[in-house]
Order: sequence, then C-alpha cells, then structure tokens
Amino acid sequence: MNREHENGAIRNRVARARVHQASGRRRLLWALAGLAALAAVGGGGVWTGFHLAREAAPDPGVAETPIPEPGQAEPPAAEPASGPAQSAGRGPERLHETSDPEPGRVEPPPAEPASGPAYSAGRGPERSHETSASEPGRVEPPPAEPAPRPGRAAGHPPEPASGPAPPADPAGQAPSGPAQVEEALRRLEDTLKPASTAGSPLSEHRTALERIALGKAKALEAYRDGDAGSALRLLAAAQREADDVAREEEARYRLSLRAAKDDYAAGNPEAARMHIAQALERRPGSAEAKAWEARISRLPELLAERRKAEDARGAGKLREERAALRRIVELDPDDAGARGRIRAVERQMRERAFERVIAQGRQAVEGKHPEQAKQAAAEAHRRRPGHEDTRQLRAQVAALERTLNRDRRLAEAEQAAVRDDWEAALRAFEEAGAIEPAHDGAAKGSELAARIVTVQRAVDGFLARPERLGSPEVAGAARETLREAKAMVSLSARLKTGAEALEQAIEAGRTPVPVRILSDGRTEIGIRGVGRVGRTGERTIELRPGDYVFEGKRPGYRSKLVRVAVTAGGGAPVEVRIVCDERS
Repeated sequence: MNREHENGAIRNRVARARVHQASGRRRLLWALAGLAALAAVGGGGVWTGFHLAREAAPDPGVAETPIPEPGQAEPPAAEPASGPAQSAGRGPERLHETSDPEPGRVEPPPAEPASGPAYSAGRGPERSHETSASEPGRVEPPPAEPAPRPGRAAGHPPEPASGPAPPADPAGQAPSGPAQVEEALRRLEDTLKPASTAGSPLSEHRTALERIALGKAKALEAYRDGDAGSALRLLAAAQREADDVAREEEARYRLSLRAAKDDYAAGNPEAARMHIAQALERRPGSAEAKAWEARISRLPELLAERRKAEDARGAGKLREERAALRRIVELDPDDAGARGRIRAVERQMRERAFERVIAQGRQAVEGKHPEQAKQAAAEAHRRRPGHEDTRQLRAQVAALERTLNRDRRLAEAEQAAVRDDWEAALRAFEEAGAIEPAHDGAAKGSELAARIVTVQRAVDGFLARPERLGSPEVAGAARETLREAKAMVSLSARLKTGAEALEQAIEAGRTPVPVRILSDGRTEIGIRGVGRVGRTGERTIELRPGDYVFEGKRPGYRSKLVRVAVTAGGGAPVEVRIVCDERS
C-alpha cells in the first residue's frame, strides 16, 4: 500500500513539473514567494510568502495535467520533468526531481554555493534530504560526511527535509489541510512576534532565525506541492526552534528586568536605566517594563526625598521626616518600609503631643489655673483614656478643684467673720470642711464660729425675756452664758454688745420692783411660787423681775388667777387688781 502511494506521489510530482515548465509566470511568483518568506523573520513576512504561494495559480491558457487525490484513478505516467524548480527562500539554490530508487528524494544541483539569505555568515551552502518512506516526516542529516563543511558550525542542527512524505493514514493521524497549515504558521508568527517587534533580528539569534526562515520556506514549497502533511512537519520543526528562541529571549528579558529592579532597590539610577532599556529593547510593548521605566525615572527624586527623611530623623524633626516619607510613598507606592516608618513617626508624634499635653496640664495644676488644667486633662483623656499619666493628671485636676473650692469657702468664712456675721462664717467653714475634712483651718474655724453663734443665740434668748432673770435658776444660766460671751467678745462686736446688755439684765433681775395690789378686802390673795399676801384692799410689795401668777380665793365664789410680768428698771409700780366676785 505504501509503495502504491509512493508511485502516486511520483506521478503527481512529474505532472506538476510539466505545469511548472509550461508556466514561466507561475515559477516567477513562486520564487518571489520563497524569497519573501526567507527574508521575513517573524512578523508579517510569513503571511506575505504564504499568501503569495496560495495566489500563484496556473495561467488560464496553459493546460495542466490533473493531479488525482489518493485513492482516485491515476493519469498516464509521464516522463519526469527536467526543468528547474525554485526552492522557496533558498536564493539561487535549485532543487531537482530525480528518478533514483528513493521516490521523492530531492538533491541539490552541482552548482556554486549561493550567497542568498538562506546562508548565514560563515555557514556555506546547506542541503536538504528526505528520509526513506519507512518513517514519514522524519528529518535526517545529509549522508555521512567525513567532516563538517567549511564555514558550517559544528553541531549545527540539520535542515528539515523538503520532499513530500507519504500520505498520512486516515485512521492513525490527525487530518492536515490549509486550515492546519495556516494555524501552524500563525502560531509560529506569534512565537516570533516579541523578537520581531523589537526591531531587526538580534545577532545572537540570527543563525536560528535563518534556520526557522528556511524551514518556513520549505514548508511553503511542500504546501504548494499539495503536501500539507510535510508542510506541517516542517513547521513543527521550525516551531520547536522558535520556542527555544522565544524562551531564550524571555530569559534575557527577565534577566534585564531583574537587574533593573535590583539596581532600583540598590539606589543606582544609571544602571537601572540601562537595564530597563535593555528589557524594553527585547519587549517594547511590555507593560511591566514600562511601569518600571516610569518608576526608575523617578528614582533620583526618590533618593533625594530619602536623604531628606534621614536628615530629619537624625535631627528629631518628625514633621519634616513625615512629609519626606509621604512624598516617598507618592513616588514609590510599593515602598513598604516608608509606609511602616510613617506609622512609626506618627506614633512618635502622637507620643510627643500627648507628653506636651500632660506637661501643660501639670504646669496648670501647679499654677492653680483650673480651666487650663481641665482642658489639658480632657485632651489627654481624648488621646489616651487609659494611660496612667492621664489618670494622674485628671486626679490632680480634681484635687486642684477641691482645693480651690475649699479655699473659696475659707475665704468666704473669713470675710463673714470680719463682717461679724458668724452665722455665714459657720456655714462657709462647714462647707470647706465637707470638701476637705482633714483641713485643720476649716475644722478650727468651724469650731470657733459654732461657739460664737451658740453664745450669741443664748444671749439673745436671755435678753428677749429679761423678766425671767429674776428666777435664780434662769439668772444662774444667764451668768454662765455671760462668762462664755466675755471670753469671745474680742472676736465679735455684736456678742460684746449682747454680753453687756445681759450683764445689766442680770443685775436688774436681782433688784426688786414695787408691785401695788388692789382687792376688796374679802378675797384671799397669794402668789404662786412666792408666798401669801392675804386679804387687803390695797398693798404694795416688791418682787424681782419675772413672771408671776397671782391667785384670789373667797368662799362661795369662784377663784381668780392673774398673770403679771414684772420687768426691771420700771418707773411706776406695777399694779395688780384681783377680786373674787363671781359666785360658784
């Protein structure tokens, strides 16, 4: 079966060779397509060659031998064409069909080495050979040579074969066609796109890129020959080498980017600019590299702000340091160290502000400025409610307020004493003692004021009823009060005056007062608590000042009681009339 397919492939190639010979215009277009594909490295060159190859159709006026599909009836065999066929992308090198026992094998003509784009510097001409049909699509090196050709690097990978391969077994291999070839070309182009967008091919990849271009050219030739399977295998080989190039490019890009980041971290703007430029040269469209380029452009200003922050920190200028740190974060939002330092600086600023508030509060307490001290204590409580210094300051402010209130009450007591208002002085002293019970002045002041007030009230009581001073008991109590009053008359003018009046009242209470008694001579008269007067019409007796009760009795008549107040110092005698004239 394989032999049958090989014979069909030979006949197809012979028929196409005749068409090629008959159509000079078509051969020219194919040659141009091959040159374009070989010259283009990455980018749109692949598609230019590909589409030129697809558009190269036979001239309408040239008869073309039909090419049957596998499994269809074959046309009569024709003689192999001997005309030259241009190899896409190979320059002046020509590929010729042969009729040797290996069907489909292509050998280069014995021509001088070409100098077209298929030859890298120092490599010399290269030949493509296809393996036997036992392993379709396998790429083998040329027949064994005693040594590498002059100019070709030792160990250089072999070129992919350009001859057609046997048709794939429909049951064992994925289908191949224009869509698959186009997809393989697109993938190859996408792989090489980063290198192509960077400008001209980089020198370190020139040899590899030339091999890839040659593989693409051979794939296009195979596709033009109707062998999509071989085209896909050739593109797969080119894709593997393109992947190697892409990986190496990516590694070099990453290395430059990493070096730029390290230089940035080390604060070396010149080296960082150089390395980021190298990274952008390999990946001009890299968003990451562009972002780092912008950051590196701000590095000199960033370093200046860092110096400002360090200088401010050394001088203890926290506000200036914070301003510099905030600018650092604006220039480099990823600077976690600056963010952390801002938090530390702000903590220090809060500590210092708190300490200033505490110091101001204590100073206000010492200077006895209660309003300032209260404001400072409230601010300290707002900043740090549970701090020990806050609790102490608030306690000091409360003590200051108590002290000031006590002192105000003591001052009020003293002023009341000066006014001889010992009642008000006593109240103020008692309020001061309630604020600070242990205060000695408040306690002594309260005691003195209480004694003066008590004696004053007693004196006033005796003077309000001087008639009672005639009683020995009342007179004795009055004399005791007078003694106490005389001990404190130097402190109170009012008490002195009262004591003098009381002394006179006591003396007057001991002097009898004349009392004239009038009756009918039949009524028996007596004085309760004093004695019997008897029956009389008119009689004058002497009684000490005081309150007296006269009682009259007569048999068969109701008794009568008459109350009389005898006051001292009276001019005319006190008259008492008592007569029992109501029958019982």
